[in-house]
Amino acid sequence: MKQVWAMLAAVALLMGCTGCQPPRSIPLPDELAAAALADVDAAAARYGRSLLEGESLEFYDRLDRAVVRMDNFVSLEDLSLNKETLSQVFQYYALDNPGCFWLGKGYQYRYYDSQPERPVTMILSFFDGQVSDKAAGQKNRLETKANREQIRRQQVQLEEALEEIVAQIPALLPDRERAILAHDLLVKRISYDGEAARTIWGTNVDSHAFSAYGALVEGEAVCEGYAEAYQLVLERLGIPCLAVLGDSRGQAHQWNLVELDGRFYHADLTWDDTDVLTQKGILCQYYLLMDDEQILRDHSISRERGYPLPSCDDNSQYAYLDTAFVVREGLLAVDPRAVSQGIRDRQEGWAVVILDGATDSGRVQRWVNTNLWGNALPAQALEQEGLAPSTSYYTISTWGMALVPLESLPT
Repeated sequence: MKQVWAMLAAVALLMGCTGCQPPRSIPLPDELAAAALADVDAAAARYGRSLLEGESLEFYDRLDRAVVRMDNFVSLEDLSLNKETLSQVFQYYALDNPGCFWLGKGYQYRYYDSQPERPVTMILSFFDGQVSDKAAGQKNRLETKANREQIRRQQVQLEEALEEIVAQIPALLPDRERAILAHDLLVKRISYDGEAARTIWGTNVDSHAFSAYGALVEGEAVCEGYAEAYQLVLERLGIPCLAVLGDSRGQAHQWNLVELDGRFYHADLTWDDTDVLTQKGILCQYYLLMDDEQILRDHSISRERGYPLPSCDDNSQYAYLDTAFVVREGLLAVDPRAVSQGIRDRQEGWAVVILDGATDSGRVQRWVNTNLWGNALPAQALEQEGLAPSTSYYTISTWGMALVPLESLPT
């Protein structure tokens, strides 16, 4: 029977991957293979893998071994997989594994002309920052080949960057505080790569901007890189973290789910890296540890891409609860004295006010004018911390937010 080629370009929001942690030194191919085989127990903990069974699970593990070894050809001859399963498992693997930045975002497969729906070989592409593998002809050979030694050097660079981030996060902090600190460190470290977003998004061109390597080592990424970097850091900290595919602000988008004490919360580092706040010296945490209701106001989760996700129905861990005046259904969510202490400790010189669910500046202004001056409890709490709000402030109506400059009271 004649073998036929087909190519599938995976969705652009799908890049990255690793079942293994990047090695600490440049390993030999045999060492990489051994690491992959030893990683079976770790693989069992991966969320996407846990959703698979039977031949799909067997394919996932073969894919894992091939990616770690940088072996382009995955035999499927003995499996009865269809094209849809091939795509699904590739997606699950990519989303599970944010550290294999060298895995290209597209793949090819071969099938017999008598059974076009049944792939018999999967052909992976790997990327070294400049060159991607490209298969040619009917035999297992490559027309172009990424530099494996360069990839191994990049693996070491990624490991060093990870260690640098993790070393700044005290191990004894509660998981919530470590997740917040990891968010803050990454938002400070990464810049949004607008050029990559404009020129590469939606194509089958590889770029490190779509990976944790681009985010952590090169310091530039699009949303996929932000999300994969956060996932990789939290996993290193022992905090479960998943990737979410969807849309936001009229474009395809990727962000995270973070598990704390058995419940999941949304985190979108890309949209928190906003010039609107950073130019004022404010580290934005608006999209950090949200529930479904909060995030779905300007995000939508894809049901066609990615894997089924757990619900996020708890809003008690929202990052701003400790450091901003968050108003829910007309009432402050947290004692204003505790919030004022958090505002003082941040030392940013601003009070952030959020009217949860509000989308017009009028409501925000009325709350600020009523509560931050005079005898209102928030005003008194700020005064006890030696802080006085300025009478001029900014509003961001789409977030129901006010940014109020603070002055230190004379002691």
